[in-house]
Amino acid sequence: MYRSSRSLSVSGILFFLLISVIPLHASPEGTWTFRNPELGDMYLIVKSDGTGSYFLAKGMETTIKKGTWTGGDDGFDLKFDNGVSGRLVLRSEDAGEISFDFAGAHDLAQASSVMAVSRVPTGKIGSLTVDPGAVKPDEEEEEDKDSFTGFWEGELLSGEKFFMVVDANRTAGCTHSFSLTDQERVLGYWRKDGPEMYIYWSDGSFTILKRVGRRVEQTTIPAGALLEDAKGFTCRMIAVSAKDIPEAWYSEFEKDYVGRASFLVFRSRNKVRDFFKGDWYVGPDRREDSSIRLGRMSGARTERFGGVKGEWFLDQDAVVIRWKNGVTEWIRPIGRAFVVNSYNPGQPLQGRPARIQLVFPDKEEKLEKYFETKKRLMGMAAMMSGAGQ
Repeated sequence: MYRSSRSLSVSGILFFLLISVIPLHASPEGTWTFRNPELGDMYLIVKSDGTGSYFLAKGMETTIKKGTWTGGDDGFDLKFDNGVSGRLVLRSEDAGEISFDFAGAHDLAQASSVMAVSRVPTGKIGSLTVDPGAVKPDEEEEEDKDSFTGFWEGELLSGEKFFMVVDANRTAGCTHSFSLTDQERVLGYWRKDGPEMYIYWSDGSFTILKRVGRRVEQTTIPAGALLEDAKGFTCRMIAVSAKDIPEAWYSEFEKDYVGRASFLVFRSRNKVRDFFKGDWYVGPDRREDSSIRLGRMSGARTERFGGVKGEWFLDQDAVVIRWKNGVTEWIRPIGRAFVVNSYNPGQPLQGRPARIQLVFPDKEEKLEKYFETKKRLMGMAAMMSGAGQ
C-alpha cells in the first residue's frame, strides 16, 4: 500500500510539473516563415496585442501588409487590410500549418493554399532578406512620398537645359535620354529609399534625387553601367512650374497614359506567362550571347555569365529570374520599353540593383502588339470606371 501510494504521489507530482512548464496550447506570437509555390518565401509576424503582418522575402513588392489575428484552442484566424485572410494551426511550439486565401491580392493562379510553417529563431530574425524594421508600411510611405514631386530643371555639360517631371502617382518623365536612345519621351517610375528617390527610366537609365543642404541634386547613370562603380552625371536641379516645361513635350507626356503606366496589363495570368515565354535579348542588337530564354514551365537559361540555368516566376508586375550562380534578375515594363534589373548574390531586391539594361523580345511585333492590347484594355477599364460613377 505504501509503495502504491508513493508511486501515485510521484506520478501526480510529475504530471503537475509537466503541465506547469509545457503550455497546453502553443503560442502564435513571434515570426514565422513559409513558402508559397508562386510567391516564394514569405514571413508572418504575430504580436501579443492582436496585430500581425506578412511580407514577401524577395521580389518586387516589399511593403508590409498589416492585419489582426484572433484564435483559441484549435487555431488562429488572420485578417489583413488588403483583403487577404488565413489560418494558422500549430502542431508544436515551432511548427504547424498555415492556410492563406489571397483573394486576388497578388494575382495568383491558385488563390488558396496550405503550407507548412515554422518559427524563425530569434537570432535569425535580423538577417531576413527583407527587414521588417527597414520596410515602411504603405501608409507611412505615403507621408513623405511627395518630397521630390514637381517640376525640375537641370543643365547638361553642353549648357543645354533638360527637364524632369515627378508626379505624385509615382510616374516620371524626362526630356533627355542619358542613355542616348532615340526615345522622344523618356518615361519612368519612382520609389523612395530613405532620404533619396530612385527613378527607373524607360531608356535603362537610373536617377538618384537627393537633398544636399537646401539644394536638390540628381545623379543619373546610363543603362548598362555598374551602379556601384559608375559616377554618372550629377547636377543641381531647380524647382520650376508646369509652364516652364516645353509645351509640346508636356502635352504628349500627359496624354500618354499607356506609357506612363509602368505595370503589366493582361486579361489573365496565363496571358502574362505566354507573353514572357520565349527568347529575350539584353540590348537592341539581339546578340545570341546576350539571350535570356524563359521556358514553358519555370526553367530559364542565359548565355551570359558564361552560360547558366535558373528558374523564373511571375511576381506582381515583373518576371523574377533566379540564376544558379546566385544572381537574381527581374524583367518589367517601364514606359514603352522593358528593362532587366540585375542583383548580385545576397543583394536585397528592395534596394538599388547592380545594373539596369534594356531588354527586347526576339520579335519586335511582340511589343507592338502588347502596347496595342494594353491601350485597349486600359481604355475599357476607364469606360467601365466612368460608367460606375
